[in-house]
Amino acid sequence: MPVGSIVAKEGFLQNHDGSNGVGPLFIMEKREVGGLPNSGGWTYTMIMPNGAVQRDEGIQKFCNDCHLHAADDNDFMMFMPDEYRVSAK
Repeated sequence: MPVGSIVAKEGFLQNHDGSNGVGPLFIMEKREVGGLPNSGGWTYTMIMPNGAVQRDEGIQKFCNDCHLHAADDNDFMMFMPDEYRVSAK
């Protein structure tokens, strides 16, 4: 994905009674490579249901540790359908 790309994924919570509730909004933003080690230039942000924004080092590490599994084949993106990806060709 090119620098400047933004990917957003909504989250949800499942309550003990089986109903669903609003969860965080997860955002990935592609920046120049060189920010986080081994992140491919991606930074991660969570916006909580109450509007609080979390983008500290802990969130960066938490998100990146999982996204590393998709790094080589998918530019750190997980579950992104091919038709929404931008080709560098």
